[in-house]
Amino acid sequence: MAKHTPGPWSAVESGPTERRGFRILSPEDPRRVYNSRRDDIATIDRRSEHGAANAALIAAAPEMLATLKVVKENGERETGLAWSHTGDDAFHDADGDDKPCVPCMVSAVLAKAGGKQ
Repeated sequence: MAKHTPGPWSAVESGPTERRGFRILSPEDPRRVYNSRRDDIATIDRRSEHGAANAALIAAAPEMLATLKVVKENGERETGLAWSHTGDDAFHDADGDDKPCVPCMVSAVLAKAGGKQ
């Protein structure tokens, strides 16, 4: 899995009034002290109608990734099977019940987070 800046991340409003936006920061990053935008994990333009929601979603990414890893580990332990995504469509109906295949969805998202998609 690709390395990312350790969480938790936070979304903070910043910038002059005409350029106000959201910065995604990690308190673990010592460069944060310098308040330099080049060290931000991400910046989100507040002028977008979805800016605040996008900033919150990005800031939650490390916790969501950790949660999916636990879901995968628990699922593998409970079923005794390896959860791995092998097809192109992670949201396929694996057993004909019109529900997406959860092991495939989890595996596909973890692969994407690890830079494998």
